[in-house]
Amino acid sequence: MIYDLAVVGLGFWGTCVSLEARSRGLEIITFDDGNLFGASRNAAGLIQRSWFKQDTIKKMMGDVTLDEIDYGIDWLMGHSSLIKCGELFSSYQNETKRFREDLYILPSVDSILKEIPSYGEVKHISHRGNYWSVEGHFARALVITAGWWSGKLLADNNLPTIVVKPLLGRALIASLEDYSEKIPNTYLPRPYKHLTVRPYYENYRIGDTTENILNLESSAEAAYSYLESSLRLMTGSSIISIKKRLCGIRPVCDIFTITEIAPRLVVATGGHRVGLALGPAVAIRALKLLGL
Repeated sequence: MIYDLAVVGLGFWGTCVSLEARSRGLEIITFDDGNLFGASRNAAGLIQRSWFKQDTIKKMMGDVTLDEIDYGIDWLMGHSSLIKCGELFSSYQNETKRFREDLYILPSVDSILKEIPSYGEVKHISHRGNYWSVEGHFARALVITAGWWSGKLLADNNLPTIVVKPLLGRALIASLEDYSEKIPNTYLPRPYKHLTVRPYYENYRIGDTTENILNLESSAEAAYSYLESSLRLMTGSSIISIKKRLCGIRPVCDIFTITEIAPRLVVATGGHRVGLALGPAVAIRALKLLGL
């Protein structure tokens, strides 16, 4: 069978591309290696529109507009359990907690990521005449949304490549004693460093640390100890038990990459820590580039 589209990488962006293509009646085939360090699998599931007005993110947006961010939020509210909940916010500049309305939360990232079946890991990609061959499956067009691994996958297959830098994010899921706040609690200990405590099923999640990667294990204990102490300070609660440690590699490009790098091959990556809201707009842009 020859498919209309193959999608490699089923994080937020790849899932949105696949859902949009399917809604247009296209025959698709999708691939994902189930990498435990994938950014989307470890994401906090938070969106804040004001993030996209920060200088760091604005420089990465290129020609992506706030209207596209709003479209992404509206799409997610219609296709998932995303809700507008606001947040309690404080910072090193003002320790007093204040309520800010501009925060949305996805109770479970799995509510989006589990929708698309996958054929597994991809190592071999080649161009055969008018088709792309992905692990022996043929498609008329190809989208690669493999996050930080996109550059390596392209290079390994002698395709035009892109520069994607890795940024490590860590988080903890824990049960707490005598803490029942349902509104996410965010503290800014210094510029561009957010710590957010959010409800996570019957437990709580704290995350959004960022580190340059030298080794996945480097400074791990120090990072998780910092999260534990921050969790206690931000909630005033004792930790009953740590349920899970999370570690995800975020893809970072100087400008969000949504580009056709070869005939009918689009690469989309570089969502930093704000990729969730970008997914629906990325899907439309990618399919437009492919004429689909």
